Amino acid sequence: MATSVSLLSACCAVCVICAATPHDQRQAETLDARFEALQTIVLQQNSQLLRQGEIIKRMENQWRNEKQRLESKVQRLQLEFKLLGEVLTDDPGRQAVNANILPKSESTSSAHDLISPPDDTSKASSFHDVITRSDDTSTWEPVVSEMNVRLVQVSAEVQALKSENQQQAQAIQEAKSSVYVRWGRSVCPSTSELVYSVGDYSRKHVLITGCDTGFGNLLAKRLDDMGFNVFAACLTSAEAEKLQMTCSQRVTTLQLDVTDETSIAAAREFVDSKLPADRGLWGVVNNAGIFGYPVISEWLTRDDYVKVLSVNLFGMIDVTRVFLPLVRKERGRVVNMASIAGRFALSPAPYYVSKYGVEAFSDCLRREVYRQGIKVCILEPGAFKTNILSIDRFVQLYTQRYERVPLEIRDANSTLTPEKFNKVMEQFLSVANDNPHKVVDAYELALTSRFPPTRQLVGYDARFVFPVAWNLPTPLADWIFDKLMK
Repeated sequence: MATSVSLLSACCAVCVICAATPHDQRQAETLDARFEALQTIVLQQNSQLLRQGEIIKRMENQWRNEKQRLESKVQRLQLEFKLLGEVLTDDPGRQAVNANILPKSESTSSAHDLISPPDDTSKASSFHDVITRSDDTSTWEPVVSEMNVRLVQVSAEVQALKSENQQQAQAIQEAKSSVYVRWGRSVCPSTSELVYSVGDYSRKHVLITGCDTGFGNLLAKRLDDMGFNVFAACLTSAEAEKLQMTCSQRVTTLQLDVTDETSIAAAREFVDSKLPADRGLWGVVNNAGIFGYPVISEWLTRDDYVKVLSVNLFGMIDVTRVFLPLVRKERGRVVNMASIAGRFALSPAPYYVSKYGVEAFSDCLRREVYRQGIKVCILEPGAFKTNILSIDRFVQLYTQRYERVPLEIRDANSTLTPEKFNKVMEQFLSVANDNPHKVVDAYELALTSRFPPTRQLVGYDARFVFPVAWNLPTPLADWIFDKLMK
C-alpha cells in the first residue's frame, strides 16, 4: 500500500515538473498569438458586417424611392389616357382614332395594380381642355399622336425601371443572405458563425427524415430560412403537402418510409433526379423515430422490439448506407438523432436499446469515413415536450398492454398500475423542456459549423442531471432511480 502511494506521489511530481517546461511556455505563447490573430479576424468581420448593413439600407432606400417615382409616373399616365379615352368614345366620329389608341393601353395594364388615384392631375386636365375646346380633328389629332408617342416611351421606361428594381431587389436579397432571417427576425451572425461557419448555404442540399412534425419539421423550416436546399422526407403525403405549403421553393418534400427498403431506394432516385449534375448532399439528418410501448420489458414481445428498432436503428442505417455516396461527393456530414437514452438506460427497453445502437453505429461510421472527409455527428437531447411524448397516448398504450398481461406477471409488478404510471408521467413531463428550438439549434450547428462537435448534449437534464448519474457507482445510481420511481 505504501509502495502504491509513493508511486502515485512520484507520478504527480513528474506531472508538475513537466507542466513547467519551457516547451509548454512556448506553446502557451503560440496559443496566445493565435488567439490575438483570431480576435483581429473577428473585429474585421464585425466591421465588414456593419458596412454591409449600411449598404443594404442605402440600397433599400434607393429602391423605395425609384418605386415611388415609377408609381407616380404610371398614375399620371393612366389618368391622361383615361380622360382621352372618355373624350374619344363620346364622339362617334372619332371611333376610328379611338380604335387605334385604346389597344395600346395594354402596355400599361401590367402596371395598373401598382397605382391608385393620383394627386397631380394638372397635366392630365390640360389634355382634356385641349380636346374638349375644339371639334376640329386637326386640333386634337396631334394631341392624340403625342399621347401615343408618350405612351410608348413611358411604357418602355416603366419596363426598364421594373427590370432595374428587380435587379436591386435581388441584390438586396443576396446581401441579406449573410444576415439571414431566423424565425421571423433578422439576426447578425455570431462571432463563431463568422469565423467557423461553412457558408455558401444556397449551394448546399440536405436530406431530413421524419419531417411530419416535431424537430424534423422545425429543422426543414429553419434551413429554408437560412437558404439551404432541403429534401424534407415525410411518412405521409398529407404531411408532406402541408409542409410544402409553409415553405419556399427551396424545400422539396417527398414521401419516405424508413422501414421499407423499396421506399428508400425510390427516395434515392428522386433525390438524384433533383440534384444538379455536379452536386451531392451536404448533409443527411436521420431524425425519424418512434417511442413504442412505454412498459417494462416483461410486458413486451419480440414484435415490439422489432417495430421500434426498424425505425430508430435499422431505418437510420439503411438511409445512411443508401445516401452515403452523395454525402461523400460533397465531403459533407451525417447527423444522427440519438438521445440521452443512448447513455443511460431506463424503460422502455426497445427505445433505449435502439438509441444505444444509434450511438454504436455512429461511432463505427465516424471512424470508417474519417479519411474521406465525412463528419458524423450525434445529438443527445434530454426530455422535450414533442408529439412523441404525449401523456394521453402513453397512458392509453400502457393501459392496453397492462390489461393484456397475464395476472401472474401483473401481480409480480403490483405497483405498476395505470394510475401510478399516469402520476409518474405527469411528474416527468412537468420537468421536460418545452423549447424544441434548442434541438434545432444543435442540428444547425452540426450542419453549418466547420468543426461540428461529435456529440451534443441538449437540454439541462442531459447536460447536468444524467452526466452525474452515469458517473456514479452503478449500485448507487440504481438505488437513486428506484427511490425516484417510488
